Amino acid sequence: MKKLILSTVVLILAFACICPGKDLLVRMIISPDTVVLEENVQEYTLTVHAEIRLSAVDPASVTLGIGDLVSLFADSRGELVAKFLVKKADLPVGTLNLTLTGDYIIDGQAGTFTGKDDISIIQKSDKDGPGDKDRKNREGNREKHEK
Repeated sequence: MKKLILSTVVLILAFACICPGKDLLVRMIISPDTVVLEENVQEYTLTVHAEIRLSAVDPASVTLGIGDLVSLFADSRGELVAKFLVKKADLPVGTLNLTLTGDYIIDGQAGTFTGKDDISIIQKSDKDGPGDKDRKNREGNREKHEK
């Protein structure tokens, strides 16, 4: 019986040493959630807040799939905040699904973390937007009533 228990413990320990850590799915938010592309702006900053301790993350491994990582720091809770500089050409109009990835070590277990979030990309128009038309209508109505 002792040999069976000892063999089981050895197998469990060997398996634990061979297997890599788990992949973690972390909650994250990208700010701003809507990017308005302007004619004279060529780069935009996206800020990612992810629910993983910065101290557990390998800074060199953090990527968003677009843009360059320009800053990595902890928020007031010690969780990861990453800033990415993204070229206008890499931001297609519409909904953009972005994935943050990186490597971590927590309690001696290494693995990869992943977080996903969507942002909207819209093109600024030179024409009046709906809000501008409403404002002009209200101003026109005021002028009519004042006469």
